[in-house]
Amino acid sequence: MIQENNMKKLRLSTLWIIVVLLFLAAIGLIVACAYTDNIWNTITIILLAIDFLALTILVQYVSFRTFNYKPRVKKYPQKKYQTEKNLEEELIALKYLERKREYGKSFLKVENKNAYKVVLIDDVIKYFNQEEDDNIEPNKDLEKCTKFLGIEIFNEIDESSLNKIPDFTIQADKVYYTALIKQDDKYICLNYQEPLDNHKDNFNKVLNDLGLVEILQNEKQD
Repeated sequence: MIQENNMKKLRLSTLWIIVVLLFLAAIGLIVACAYTDNIWNTITIILLAIDFLALTILVQYVSFRTFNYKPRVKKYPQKKYQTEKNLEEELIALKYLERKREYGKSFLKVENKNAYKVVLIDDVIKYFNQEEDDNIEPNKDLEKCTKFLGIEIFNEIDESSLNKIPDFTIQADKVYYTALIKQDDKYICLNYQEPLDNHKDNFNKVLNDLGLVEILQNEKQD
């Protein structure tokens, strides 16, 4: 255990130098075997076997440390929001079209060729294991829309699903989509992208509809 800990403290460059030295020592011992006899030849062979054993172990260890690369977890810009409103009640009051799903509820509103969608997820397991519903009728009003703004809000989340949430944020010319997770009384966007000019009004409208107010840095308690 002590030797293993000492090896971990050594720099990789130092370990590779030791590997080279052991390799050169092995070559020297092989040559020595040809010019020694009797007891010295036996000693040389024993030293050569020890050298090869040490070289094999060290090469495996150094190779593992060299090539066992662990990529850094990518950090995304985050934003936190809070609201005093009941999101579901507020969306219904604002005449968003409600649709019940097995994992929660989906709300859709179409205005002036803009589509606004808010999804409230109460069961993250069912959400990530949902089956296609062939009974859902397409909304013809969506065909007339030129811009789409969507926010998925996870009222519950587990560790295995948490790393998937940043991938929900996408932005294109006609689409802006993102996700928030609820933690205590805060709603956190794990991958915030500043909306393009053509999405800013729609983004702010949905935040306003939900009563979500950004928690500024100097207001954060944690």
